[in-house]
Amino acid sequence: MVPGFTKKYNVPRLVYFEAHPDMDAARQRERQLKGLNRAKKDVLVTSLNPERRDPSPRIRPIFWKSRRDQRLPLQKVGKIYR
Repeated sequence: MVPGFTKKYNVPRLVYFEAHPDMDAARQRERQLKGLNRAKKDVLVTSLNPERRDPSPRIRPIFWKSRRDQRLPLQKVGKIYR
């Protein structure tokens, strides 16, 4: 498990993610989500991922497509592509 939030709160897997066109949009959405109570967050996750499957295999193609649309190459930072 990666040190930080996932280790501190014992988060075993990813069940939800959103792709955004830029960092400002992502931050704005994060603030919106933080304002929701747990029940509303659960409804959001369940509506998009009822089986709570790990969406990681879907992240890379979406990320590549969004970067390709913007004509920006992926940059490797350590073990993470940004």
